[in-house]
Amino acid sequence: MGNGQVSMEFVVVLAALFMVLMFSVSAYSERNEGFIYAKEIFRANGLATELARGINNVWVAGEGASLEVPTKGLLADFNVSSEGNTIEVKWRGNLLDAPLATMNLDVFYTGEPGAFRITNTGNWVEVRGIE
Repeated sequence: MGNGQVSMEFVVVLAALFMVLMFSVSAYSERNEGFIYAKEIFRANGLATELARGINNVWVAGEGASLEVPTKGLLADFNVSSEGNTIEVKWRGNLLDAPLATMNLDVFYTGEPGAFRITNTGNWVEVRGIE
């Protein structure tokens, strides 16, 4: 057995190890992307559910009822709007919504509010961003 044969076996083993490493890195990357997407869905669902719960509670409580719902810094990643009788949370081309008890809803905020103030004004529920 000469020196050339040992070198060739080393190259073959090294190539096999490199292929295993590349497969492991690609599998980890795919799982990590899936985890990040699942985390975004979880956060968006939490925000939509909290806002819908607050809006529905204020609507049922009647005129003059008010409630504050903290955003927990989530609006840096999400956009909140209303469509029909749902509250929608949008991010990077994705949409998640939660049902509402009323269609009479007005959502307004600029920037990244620290909380939403939800107020029943009689015939409408106003959702305003507050610092």
